[in-house]
Amino acid sequence: VTDADSTPYAAPNFVKGIKNLNTGAITWTNTPILGANGNIENVECASSRVLISSSTDAAVFYNDDPNQDQDEWVKVALTHTPSTNHNALFMLNSREGYLACNAGYILKTVDGGSTWNEVHSATLTAENILAVYAYDKKLVVAVGANGVILKSTNGGESWLDITEVTTVGNTSLLVVKIPRPKEIYIGTSNGRIYRSVNEGDTFTRVSFTGDSVGTVDDIDFCGPCGGDVMWILHNDAGPRARILRDLSGGAGGADVEVVMDYTQVIGAGIDLNALACCDVNEAVAVGELQG
Repeated sequence: VTDADSTPYAAPNFVKGIKNLNTGAITWTNTPILGANGNIENVECASSRVLISSSTDAAVFYNDDPNQDQDEWVKVALTHTPSTNHNALFMLNSREGYLACNAGYILKTVDGGSTWNEVHSATLTAENILAVYAYDKKLVVAVGANGVILKSTNGGESWLDITEVTTVGNTSLLVVKIPRPKEIYIGTSNGRIYRSVNEGDTFTRVSFTGDSVGTVDDIDFCGPCGGDVMWILHNDAGPRARILRDLSGGAGGADVEVVMDYTQVIGAGIDLNALACCDVNEAVAVGELQG
């Protein structure tokens, strides 16, 4: 790994890694996102376009330059403030995407992020929307503070309030299991997972040892049959992270095993924010500064 530029900038930093397929080396570059003044909470790729969102700036930025030149970021000012949650921005494809915003607003783009229009305007809820996920052009699910869950079956033209999970926690994590659109999983800020097998009509709790404390911060699925194994990132009240694996693919219970305990990697524990599984036996996670 070589570092082309390891100096942080006054503006938010854009870090990019490119792997040389001949040598296997990864070259990292660090450039400023000019025009942005606040933290960047989200990043998405939409074909060759890269999009980011900033709650402080109340804006989305996009860059069409192949190298994301620092002078090529285009700011799109928004009428509503994006959520700071890292699942707030979701791009379904190169054209269509959604943005979860505060105070009950959801925005949609159909031109790759150049313009954004309201598709939910605090009609069913005024809670902060924290995460949004589109399974396809029609099925869209959004979750937010105090357990709110919204669903659209027509690409955001209309919404249903399907909130029914009794929880004091915020629903800040959302996954629609591919290729099973009827299965929806949410993680909460009080350390629980809920699962629907009927597109959100009803939810049941997915239990695992040590749940109901801390936060469930990420879920991912791997396997040849639509995700035979569910990986779970769970932080306790410390916060200290642990990683679990559900061999049933999301049913919970006795099939959930702890594959990385709180102090297994770092003695004092570490707060992790996101997880991705590479296959059923390999996962990666990233998180907070340590030391």
